[in-house]
Amino acid sequence: MGIAGGADSSSVLPIGVSKSLAANLLALSKTKTLSQKLKILKDFKLKDLMPVPPAVAEYSTGLSMGQTAEQMAKTHGISRQDQDALAHRSHSLAAHAWNEGLVRDEVMTAYPEPYKSWIDKDNNVRFDSTIEGYAKLRPAFDRQYGSVTAANATPLTDGAAAIMLMTESKAKELGLEILAIFALMPSVPRKWKKIC
Repeated sequence: MGIAGGADSSSVLPIGVSKSLAANLLALSKTKTLSQKLKILKDFKLKDLMPVPPAVAEYSTGLSMGQTAEQMAKTHGISRQDQDALAHRSHSLAAHAWNEGLVRDEVMTAYPEPYKSWIDKDNNVRFDSTIEGYAKLRPAFDRQYGSVTAANATPLTDGAAAIMLMTESKAKELGLEILAIFALMPSVPRKWKKIC
């Protein structure tokens, strides 16, 4: 028996520093005397202080989720209309679930800093979704030939989830309701060319 979980935050991406600044700061932390510190400080350059913009690309492919979606849509011939229809359906079903209270027990309230307000529902659901609204948007990732837009692509999101896993016999022994049984667990790389 075990609990598996994870979290991801895309709305607060880490902002890095240049390799030169990182090396100088590390060297500075190891110095003991003022003369050693001054020697390192004189090597600092103004350009080294510029932050490195955060990347939203997957580190293993170099592509963002939107770029990956664009490539998959082209590879598998998924039309813009089908993408918009699926996005509209997804938002409509999510809005219905929230409005009817169907997911209330599955969401935990979060209190982000500075703790003056809270988040207690999905803030990416388009409650006023219309198929006509989707059609008005331009492609976001391949402006000339693309079909993935800001409306039919996944937004940058934060989220977390956890699940309790155990054998079927253990669940029965504990009198727990079995919600799902894993019969097969495939592993698929995110590289779009390898996704079936």
